[in-house]
Amino acid sequence: MAFLGINWNFRNRSSELDPKSYSTSDYWSGENIMAVEFNGEKTPYELGNPLSFKLDYYSLRLRAWESYLMSDVVQNAIRKYCLWIVGSGLKLQSNPIVDVLKKYSVDLNENQIKDFTLSAESQFRLYATTKESIYSKEYNLHDEAVESLKNALLAGDILCILRYKGGVVSIETIDGKHVQTPIMSHYNDDAVKRGNIIQQGVEVDSKGSHVAYYIRQSDFSYKRILAKGSKTGRRNAWLMYGLKHKKSDVRGMSLLTAVLETAASMDRYKSAALKSAEENANVPYTIEHGQNSDGENPLAQSIAASFGKGKGVDPELDPEICDAIAAKVAKTTKGLAFNMPIDARLKRHNADTDSNFQAYFNINIDIIYATLGIPPEVAMDKFGGAYSGSRAAIKSWEFKIMVDRENILKRQFYKPFFDLWLDIAILENKVQAPGYLDAMIKNENMILEAYRNSRFIGQGVPHIDPVKEATAERIKLGDKLENVPLTSIEQSMENLNTGDFDQNIKKVQYEKEIAKDFIDDGSAVVNSGDS
Repeated sequence: MAFLGINWNFRNRSSELDPKSYSTSDYWSGENIMAVEFNGEKTPYELGNPLSFKLDYYSLRLRAWESYLMSDVVQNAIRKYCLWIVGSGLKLQSNPIVDVLKKYSVDLNENQIKDFTLSAESQFRLYATTKESIYSKEYNLHDEAVESLKNALLAGDILCILRYKGGVVSIETIDGKHVQTPIMSHYNDDAVKRGNIIQQGVEVDSKGSHVAYYIRQSDFSYKRILAKGSKTGRRNAWLMYGLKHKKSDVRGMSLLTAVLETAASMDRYKSAALKSAEENANVPYTIEHGQNSDGENPLAQSIAASFGKGKGVDPELDPEICDAIAAKVAKTTKGLAFNMPIDARLKRHNADTDSNFQAYFNINIDIIYATLGIPPEVAMDKFGGAYSGSRAAIKSWEFKIMVDRENILKRQFYKPFFDLWLDIAILENKVQAPGYLDAMIKNENMILEAYRNSRFIGQGVPHIDPVKEATAERIKLGDKLENVPLTSIEQSMENLNTGDFDQNIKKVQYEKEIAKDFIDDGSAVVNSGDS
């Protein structure tokens, strides 16, 4: 078919490539060209056949935990990752969106907003430190956040379940290895009747939404956990992911997947190098004999003497005492001089087993840390380079901390728990939020989310040179805004780890009231010119 001078040849793309039937004409020059399918290979057969991987999540999970236990490099990376991301726990900052509330006819005055914010923050921050926040009552919410993040990163995912019983809101976490597809049971047939399917222990509907999770019990029976409440429609259970292979996958993939083999090889290599160095250290010297040597060992007499035999032993010395000091004598080598036999020399043994160990090991450590998303300088606590290089590493890590706190910790752990806690607190009149209950009844999600809007903040990354950082920001603001504060008092207290802003201010006011008779505020100073 020809149109505007272009020859179009249509072919079945599933058939084998036929260059002759796949030729067209160039639009600009009118010359015939050959169109060839490109599958990524510049050189034919260089890449081989493409592979479509189907992940064995349960084997990856076991290998990841094995690597965490066996490899000090992996364990250091994961622990350092959790330490920086979670630390001692993230702190709630409530930020209700007043403009949205007003759009939906929820009129709040300034005092009501302030009361809601302070009440929600103070109560939730305290509640998160209690064991009531955890279903098992063994830890608190922040401890559980650390363990959940570690499990999500290593094992790929962890099941989180919100609980409400006896007026207490709590969260339960279950190891993802227990989330399995029920075998030889009625659950599969029941899911099909509902128009759903079960994949790796997760029941999914036609839209791809998670409907339920199947937990394998110790007696090999299964327990079905609904993802959403049957009455409220609230999300009550979800999988907290560390990393996903594909969007269509329902299970999470271990963060160590790409470096499992590298970490194992490095661990074996390091163990072999250390073992070789240890064995070489046990032979610090060797005796080399020439052709004129009689083969005599110059240390033989000393060895014999240390065991109370041979020359140099006082015959009146008690043999028991000799045996007691024999080991100490044998270990003493400093300051000794040996009379070497003819044509024999004492040579120090070279203990350098692998001169390339440091270069090989360090480059692979950097690769592992980079794959896990943590700068090597941060993982190893080494900042001996130039200011610009160290600053770049810190800023890169700071950005990742902010993103992971938002995408993993807040969205997949803290916020779902806070949303349920806030609902219960408002229902029990512990927190006042005008229009919130009506929004729950009418399912006005925008009002609910405007109230629930919040941040979860943690310790920030310290600047290498805070003065330079502040000066640079001042220059950006310009002269007209030179007196605008660059931070809040609360944030400064967070950076210095000096406690909560509200409590500190109240404490200072209380202390000033007590010590007012001892504080000279300058009011008693008399100007000498007025006298």
